[in-house]
Amino acid sequence: MDAWLTLSATTRLRELRDAAERFAGCRPSGLVLTKLDESRTSGDALELLARAPAPLRLVTDGQE
Repeated sequence: MDAWLTLSATTRLRELRDAAERFAGCRPSGLVLTKLDESRTSGDALELLARAPAPLRLVTDGQE
């Protein structure tokens, strides 16, 4: 069974890194980035993705 780490694009880099470290023990095989429509910039999320051990699998936006 695969585990994907789901993170919000509206979250600051420090919190994104903290979450990734906290769930590293689950060994996620992919990342899901949500709320792209609510984020003014995506720099923090892109920074995390550049250093993430797992690839980006899915992006989402909107309420549905």
